[in-house]
Amino acid sequence: MKYTYTFIQVNSCNMCGASGLSQKKMGRRMNCSNGLYARNKTGISTTVMKCRKCGLIYSNPMPIPQSISQHYNLSFSEYYPEDFLEHADEGLIYPKELKFIDIFLEHHTGSLKPRILDIGAGVGITLKKYQTAGFDIHGLEPNEQFCNESRHFLGDDSLKMNCTPFEGAEYPDGYFDFIISFNVLEHVYDPDELIRTALKWLKPGGLFGIVVPYSEWFTAKLMNAFYRMQLSDCVTNISPMHDPFHLYEFGKKSFALNAVKNGYSVFRQNIVNTSSHLPKLLDLVVNPIMNLCKMGLRLEIIIQKELQTVRAVKGGEENQQ
Repeated sequence: MKYTYTFIQVNSCNMCGASGLSQKKMGRRMNCSNGLYARNKTGISTTVMKCRKCGLIYSNPMPIPQSISQHYNLSFSEYYPEDFLEHADEGLIYPKELKFIDIFLEHHTGSLKPRILDIGAGVGITLKKYQTAGFDIHGLEPNEQFCNESRHFLGDDSLKMNCTPFEGAEYPDGYFDFIISFNVLEHVYDPDELIRTALKWLKPGGLFGIVVPYSEWFTAKLMNAFYRMQLSDCVTNISPMHDPFHLYEFGKKSFALNAVKNGYSVFRQNIVNTSSHLPKLLDLVVNPIMNLCKMGLRLEIIIQKELQTVRAVKGGEENQQ
């Protein structure tokens, strides 16, 4: 499939703001899969950079598609397998992954049902679990077909699916107790903006659960070393111009330093080893190493919006509420 891009120069790290010598060149990424023998591949490429300060991996220049629909305006049948609806509720549970629902329910102190927003809700599979757990669910999803299909999972609550990108969405400030965004930040061109927007919609003290690719994934490091042995300057990190169109990989410090910019704290974080994505024989060797070194594929993180002190001045006296 042919894609048309505009390439935009990136001058600083999106998450921590560092620039100049803080940015390290890793290699190049083409508009196709590298395969095993990257030096034999040809294609349009962009440079892959890593922020020395926070660990964020990104491309520079950043390829911006002529229309975002080039990447994500897929039909339900194109994106999901034929028997998806029959098996959608089964899910996969990985050892030691964060149990977001349990954490949120334990954190909730209000008398009403906790209100939650899923940014990038897809067809509502994740929201269905929160609906079952007693949350007041809301979804944000730019793909109209996915929004329509959500009725299979959410019933009448599918009417609370907002079919728009987060940049065009409007919610009252402090409207949600909790927000989640799983496997989304790596696809947006300005993750920092998404975080700031979500924090605006979140109540003071509220939690925002995020799942993103981890920039220290062991398999990526292994494959990059394999490419260097071939005298190739290609790297396997991110995929800005081919499926799955990942623009970023995040380190733990990416959020720790972004928190300083945006007024939140890291409430909890975890590295999950879902798969090495290597042949089974290699997987038997690599998986124990990933578990031991905590260099899995996925970074799970919960951030907390700072509690704001409201000051009321009465009769010349200042009272904290």
